[in-house]
Amino acid sequence: MANRCDPSALKKGEWFSTTVYYKFTGSRHCDRKIEVKSSLGGTLLVSHNIIAQEMYSSTQVQKTKKVTRSEMARVLQDEVKSDVFTVTFEKKLTPKKVLDELESKGYKSGEPARKRRKIVNEALKGEERVLVGYLKDTQPFMGRSMAYDLNVEGPHNERQIDHRTLKELIVRNVRYVLK
Repeated sequence: MANRCDPSALKKGEWFSTTVYYKFTGSRHCDRKIEVKSSLGGTLLVSHNIIAQEMYSSTQVQKTKKVTRSEMARVLQDEVKSDVFTVTFEKKLTPKKVLDELESKGYKSGEPARKRRKIVNEALKGEERVLVGYLKDTQPFMGRSMAYDLNVEGPHNERQIDHRTLKELIVRNVRYVLK
């Protein structure tokens, strides 16, 4: 990978930036520093002051807001930007999953309609997913967002988030939950 910035060519007063995602390794140091692993590889020590003043956690919450699914999708689409977040949603249904679920619940056409509806409703629920990551791209409102899943190592960590199945979103110390 080519270097993005040549440190030897920097001039006094020149600004530069980066967005990197860090994972706490569990190692704490007595000089108020913690060891982190970078999403780009490698480990480093980061002081508590830098973390407190410049970074957000994917799970820490200071405030909870009850919102509609549309409002949650708007936050994900318009406000998240490059911040790390945790989102809970339902994975896309497949015909095989629905059929397997119907069979496992003992669906029979001769059963009373109420029992059949209950079994069908259960079968139509997607598998719940929790993704910790950052956005790659968003599609039009109530569409889908593409995100990088930080808990998946390697090049195949892109995931789709279906806005129609959002359940919870944590970003910038705010937890958004459905009303």
